[in-house]
Amino acid sequence: MALSTITGENKKTIICTGSLAAILSIDNIFTQNCLAQQIHDSYQQLVAKNNTVTIVWTPSHVGIPGNERADKAAKEALNMDLPTVQIQLHTDLQNSLKQSITSKWQHIWSLSNAKLAQIQTQITAHNLPLMPRKDTIIIHRLRIGHTGVTHGHILDSLDPPRCECNDILTVNHILSECPKYDENRLKWRIGTDLKEDLATPENIARVINFLKDIKLYNCI
Repeated sequence: MALSTITGENKKTIICTGSLAAILSIDNIFTQNCLAQQIHDSYQQLVAKNNTVTIVWTPSHVGIPGNERADKAAKEALNMDLPTVQIQLHTDLQNSLKQSITSKWQHIWSLSNAKLAQIQTQITAHNLPLMPRKDTIIIHRLRIGHTGVTHGHILDSLDPPRCECNDILTVNHILSECPKYDENRLKWRIGTDLKEDLATPENIARVINFLKDIKLYNCI
């Protein structure tokens, strides 16, 4: 606040303080204290205008007229109507910054048309169980809606494949719709909601068994 009162150019200013700790903090050019960093910035701006600023430590010695006047002025300043300056360290801002970024990311994700967004509605969710690597790859492919059997045609520049029932082959069609696999779905208790079928560990295990049963496990 003392630096902010310096206006104009070619001025010589001395700032006296009884806080040695404050001076040492300001003296550290690598300080992580945001207030000290602001002081550094203000100081550089003043120097650029040919101002000279000197900070002096004045220990609180009783009996020295100059110090006693400074102490009196400091005590009077406590009753002055000065603006409140709220200081937060960078470590205090990390949580709020992280929450803000997560909130914006969640909003964008909620508006996404990606198939995974329909299954995993929360970006922080991670509920896949520990399982063999191939099972993990298969579940991830099912969750994003891109598998070998449903999207392999893209690499060969062919038309989308169709099921025996003449519907376009999709993950949802295989797991939830195709009448050819009705008995298999009933056997493994596969529902019609991909969000549920590909979410909990129990349902994921049933989906893996279902794919093996209908001989599509190695095609995903």
